[in-house]
Amino acid sequence: MKNKYLHIFNGIVFFVLLIINVFIYKNRDNGYAYKEYLSYNQLYQNKENLSIERLNFNGNDSLEVVFSKPNSNERKWQVLSPDSTKYICIKNPKIKLKEGNYNYHIKNIGSIDSLITIRLNYVSGNSYKKFGRNRNSDVELIYSSFPLENKNLYSINHWTQSSEHTTAKEILFAKKLLLDSMHIKSSDNSIIKIQKIGSYILKKLDKKRGISKDTMNVLSPLQSFEYAQQNNSKVWCGDFSNILAFFTNIEGIITRSIWIEGDANGINTPGHSFNETYIDELNKWIFVDLTSNTLSVQTTKGEYLNAIQFYNAFILGSDNLQIKSYKQDSIITNTIDYNNSFYNDYFNSSLNFVYYYSSQFNKQLYSFSGKIKRYIFKNPTFANYLNTTNTDNTKFHTKQNALLSLLMFTLYWIIISIILKRTNNNKL
Repeated sequence: MKNKYLHIFNGIVFFVLLIINVFIYKNRDNGYAYKEYLSYNQLYQNKENLSIERLNFNGNDSLEVVFSKPNSNERKWQVLSPDSTKYICIKNPKIKLKEGNYNYHIKNIGSIDSLITIRLNYVSGNSYKKFGRNRNSDVELIYSSFPLENKNLYSINHWTQSSEHTTAKEILFAKKLLLDSMHIKSSDNSIIKIQKIGSYILKKLDKKRGISKDTMNVLSPLQSFEYAQQNNSKVWCGDFSNILAFFTNIEGIITRSIWIEGDANGINTPGHSFNETYIDELNKWIFVDLTSNTLSVQTTKGEYLNAIQFYNAFILGSDNLQIKSYKQDSIITNTIDYNNSFYNDYFNSSLNFVYYYSSQFNKQLYSFSGKIKRYIFKNPTFANYLNTTNTDNTKFHTKQNALLSLLMFTLYWIIISIILKRTNNNKL
């Protein structure tokens, strides 16, 4: 009799765990996937770039600047102190600290590298003693114009947007199109190439805007481009993003895809897809959005902005933003009009930025094994900008625990059933 009640109890527990797991599986797209959150530096600083690895303070009045990539012992640096004195250092620059909060300028002699500015606040032990504090000399880094090394950086190729539907034949055709129709030259810099590619796409598709057919989801970017030109489908932001990434990546300009969406008390605000392209000449990602006819965004001083920089400037209502667009076979520059801006519908204070990894476009992503890996393990194919409000993976861990509980309880039930059966057989 006791065995009967035990089996009933086990059955109830198993049924409850099964219902929980079925519920989670059916709602797997509602936050149950593992999310990776990255800081601004992780998103915009690449593994390949030279950066400052560490600052070695001697505890007294000197600070050595060590770079991430070994420098030749013959490399010479010129350091400009706050009092305008200059001196030369070999291998790594060594800053002679001046008490107070000052800028120090470092220049690699014989190189075209730009001037590095580091702002340091130095307080000596003697100064602390004057104020009655028994403390050693101290130095704080206030600002650096040069990136500081982050150990958790990705290679630039980690972000390359591609398509599982693209064939080798299409790549060859696209290269011919880039050369013959878009008139890309080897002497063109990356900015010019982006303008030519973007303008050509807009020229062909600008009047094809609208809700895209489901058919477009299973076409390669080149097929989508041609399909829309033949009036078989409209194009929307995702199509523009895929097509631009296809041509720019073939041209050798690394391009990634970004998705933005917001939330207002449980109701989604409009979502939008666009690109960032990596400009080798600037060592910087820049914002490109063909849907809004935006080939680039610059400040009045000429600085190109990435997506986060543009978003922040837009939210603050900056009056020094200029947008390059395609109009009537020409590239024009206009100051942003906040009263009539495309981004009034998309930019809000609770916006979430999602950056897609190359793995998002892997052929195996939606295979059975790929789905299992993503469902059970920490196998992200995208990253969320760390500025988002929700930076935990509670739902993902709940999913893992629920599945593990179901599997462990099933194993327990099988084992206990075998034991009870053997016990009863022995009694007989």
